[in-house]
Amino acid sequence: MSVIRTLSRCLLPLALLAPLSAAPAQEAPAVVADIPYASGGIGVDERKMLESAQHEYSLKLQFAITGSNVYVSDVTVTIARGDDAIFQVEGVGPWLLLKLPAGTYQVNATLGEQSKTVDVQVPASGLANRVIAFQEQ
Repeated sequence: MSVIRTLSRCLLPLALLAPLSAAPAQEAPAVVADIPYASGGIGVDERKMLESAQHEYSLKLQFAITGSNVYVSDVTVTIARGDDAIFQVEGVGPWLLLKLPAGTYQVNATLGEQSKTVDVQVPASGLANRVIAFQEQ
C-alpha cells in the first residue's frame, strides 16, 4: 500500500503539469493533387493556429458575406490554371490556405447556389490574400 501512495505522490504532480507544458496540437496540412492546404477559422483558436501557419503558404482565401463581418464555411473551391483544373475541395472555409507555385490562377468558389470566379496572382514569395464575398441567402 505504501508503494502505491509513494507512486501517486510522485506521479500526480507530474500529471497535473503535463497539460501546461504540452505544445498545442497541430494537424499536418491536407493534400489534394499534390497541393498542400489547410482550412478552418471558425473559432478564435482555429484562426490563431492558421494565422501562425500562414507564412508557410502562398495563397489565403477568405469567404464572407458581402457588406458584413460574417465569415462562411461549407464552400466548394476549384482552382484552375489556364484551361486545367488543378485543385478541387468541398466543405472548406471560412479560411483556406494553399501552397501554390507562383502564377495566375482562376478560383471558383461556390456556396449553395452562388458561384464566384476571381483571378488571383500568387507571388514568388509572400502571401496573396483574397476575400471572396457572397450575397446573404
